Amino acid sequence: MKQMNLFIIILFCLATSVCAEKKEESKTNTEKVCCESFGYGARMIKCCQSYEMVPRDQCKVEDGLVGGGKQVVDLSFCKKK
Repeated sequence: MKQMNLFIIILFCLATSVCAEKKEESKTNTEKVCCESFGYGARMIKCCQSYEMVPRDQCKVEDGLVGGGKQVVDLSFCKKK
């Protein structure tokens, strides 16, 4: 009986944490973040950075593109404009 109760508790915890992550994920995808876009120059050194405020889900490199990247950075980079 104790094993069954433990199993039920574990399932409940897993289910609630998955639901919480989904809610948080949908909330954070619409918030605006400072996104850095960059390329790679000689010797694969990061160059040509540009910064803009975009929704979090747009700050990623599309599949199939190479030669640069995007990443979320501190808001101070977007405020320098």
